Amino acid sequence: MMKEKRIDILKNVLVFQNLQLVILWQITRNTGLLPSAPAWLPTRPIPQTRRSIARYLKLYPEKPYYAIAELDGTVTERQVQYTANQMGLQRYVACQQPYLSQKMIDAQLDWAENNTNQNWDWVAWADESTIDTGEQPVRPKVTRKQGEAYLPKNMVPSFQTGRQSVPMWGCIAHGKKGPLIRLELSPRIAGKKGRSRGGGLTSAGYAEQVLKGPLKEFLDELEAERGHKILIVEDGAPSHKGPQAREARAALGIEQLAHPSGSPNLNAIEPIWRLLKSRVFKVPGARRNADKLWKVAKRVWDELTVEDINKHTGQMDARVQAIKEAEGGPTEF
Repeated sequence: MMKEKRIDILKNVLVFQNLQLVILWQITRNTGLLPSAPAWLPTRPIPQTRRSIARYLKLYPEKPYYAIAELDGTVTERQVQYTANQMGLQRYVACQQPYLSQKMIDAQLDWAENNTNQNWDWVAWADESTIDTGEQPVRPKVTRKQGEAYLPKNMVPSFQTGRQSVPMWGCIAHGKKGPLIRLELSPRIAGKKGRSRGGGLTSAGYAEQVLKGPLKEFLDELEAERGHKILIVEDGAPSHKGPQAREARAALGIEQLAHPSGSPNLNAIEPIWRLLKSRVFKVPGARRNADKLWKVAKRVWDELTVEDINKHTGQMDARVQAIKEAEGGPTEF
């Protein structure tokens, strides 16, 4: 009993000493003698201070702990981290999600409604991608609870950017991997005012390099194996919608399954690109130059298994349901 009383007394003394330190700091700060919170402040802040920290953590999930401490001005980074842990918050790498306008959200919801009970064995997915020869980008972090990765406030938008890279095209279907080819892009042309225009993958280039070659061959092979028509999923890139591409599809009998623009999360090949890039980045010297990068990428693609493909093509019904539950907004995919 005496031992328990001594422990209680010691706890009260420590709390009183901590409170004295906080009061001393606040008085000193008000005199302007110290510019920021000193490191000797206790790790566990008083309740009023915790409420202030909690408010800043909720308002600015993208800011690191030291920045939250600077915003408040009366606390240390350790106190912010302690409060975050007590709230069940941790720092996580922010998930990326393409910017979605209300029009895009409505289109995704329509897509989900139209593809409920879709037979995905009748579908193939194709897309272009690029791999940069530079360094891997560093993705920002946010403060959030476990399981809240895909809340809109905890995600960062991803916008397409023009970079020096190796362009490629590939296609897949459930149970089957298609070819991977390196694309040849048209050069940009200097305009009258010195500004460059055009270039990249044109509609004519897409028709010649993709539609009339590897895609047609892949679809023919699939249809022969499965005994029915295969629809192709392509995104809304300008090269896919140009007149040469439309004419080539009509002549070749290639039929599309409608896909909402700006929705890579609904295309089963997108996670395959991420898997490809992550494995390429692990190969020493892979990004030394464009030719080396392409050789490694082609080798990694050839090593992908049917199980790697089916892991994502087999989740299309789950994607449809996730879009419905999110009412067209961001999902975990």
